[in-house]
Amino acid sequence: MDIVGINQEEQDAIFRVVAAILHLSNIDFVKGTEVDSSKLKDEKPLFHRTATELFMCDEKALEDSLCKRVIVTPDGNITKPLDPDSASLSRDALSKTVYSKLFDW
Repeated sequence: MDIVGINQEEQDAIFRVVAAILHLSNIDFVKGTEVDSSKLKDEKPLFHRTATELFMCDEKALEDSLCKRVIVTPDGNITKPLDPDSASLSRDALSKTVYSKLFDW
């Protein structure tokens, strides 16, 4: 990376983003208490906490963005829980988007 002109700070950021994506892919979901809802399968491995530290974002915001969908209407926002399969698709879509943006950069 030094040869192509990427400085050390940018290299660290690249490695941080790639590591966050890898940790994100380890997050699994199970059925939540509400109908068609999901929650993190196991909080013990802390993959989501490591991913939030690497992404430098709020832990609750990341969890909500993976387990819930926000529908914007003229009257306001509606938050709808996602089932475990949809939450997994949301996780994968986030990973693919971030990875794509990294290469676009």
